[in-house]
Amino acid sequence: MNLYQFELFCQIAKVRSFTKAAKLMHLTQPAISAQVQAMENFYGTKLFERSATGVKLTPAGELVYKYAQHFLAEHEKLEREIDNLLGTNAQTIVIGASSTIGNFALPCNVWSFKEKYPEANIRIEVDNSKKVIDMVMEDKVDFGLAEGPEFTHPDLEVKKVGESQVVIITSPELPLARQDSITVEELKKLPLIMREPGSSVREVFFDAIKKAGVPAKELNIVLELGSFQGVLEAVKKGHGVSISCLEAIKKEFHRKELHYLTLKDMELIMPFLLVYRKDRAFSPLAKRFLRFIIGPAALEFC
Repeated sequence: MNLYQFELFCQIAKVRSFTKAAKLMHLTQPAISAQVQAMENFYGTKLFERSATGVKLTPAGELVYKYAQHFLAEHEKLEREIDNLLGTNAQTIVIGASSTIGNFALPCNVWSFKEKYPEANIRIEVDNSKKVIDMVMEDKVDFGLAEGPEFTHPDLEVKKVGESQVVIITSPELPLARQDSITVEELKKLPLIMREPGSSVREVFFDAIKKAGVPAKELNIVLELGSFQGVLEAVKKGHGVSISCLEAIKKEFHRKELHYLTLKDMELIMPFLLVYRKDRAFSPLAKRFLRFIIGPAALEFC
């Protein structure tokens, strides 16, 4: 038994679903089921009752849940006391982050982390995903959080910590806003505002339409901007349409400042990646933050 298994167990108990817990923990359902099976084998009894509507704790599971919460709280208390002893709280973490993550996810995650470690100093360097990975390679940041397809590199550890749907965004004042989806052929006829080369949402989009038989040169790109906020403002004013991760424009959508459409017959998913050098020597505080991002807290958008 280990703390991670207790974290998994508590997550399942909270959401009452193996599938939801697996998604939140960025694991496959078989992997999370195997951990629960190991716990049930260890204690010699069933801990969850499974049904078509989800799972619920057995009486033995309720007891394990009670103690698991206690163990995790006591371990957090132990960490805080060790941090006070070693002065860990005053350490600085430097994080490289892509625009979507750095502007719409990390600030809230940092504040949640600082509730536990109020004296922690955290600096975020925001740029496009390519430059974030360059910062990691050049050892300018402790680690990076970037968007884009998962990849391998002999010097880097790469872990998926979330994902988002990629959508087409438009002004709600345009006739296009009466649609919920659009074909690539329809999109080709519209003025398109894009982020600069090196932006992962751009690269993922180009790769997807290329596989659908539409090269990027057939698109009507009227403007390229190095700022996501600049793209949003141009789209809001009706100068063209663009592409975005859904989480990044949810506030504008609910405020009716933007409308979004999906691409017909094409599912565009943008993975969010944690990237760091394999030879990086992390401070105790950086290790805490890594565990915070990878664990049940995961990467949450504001």
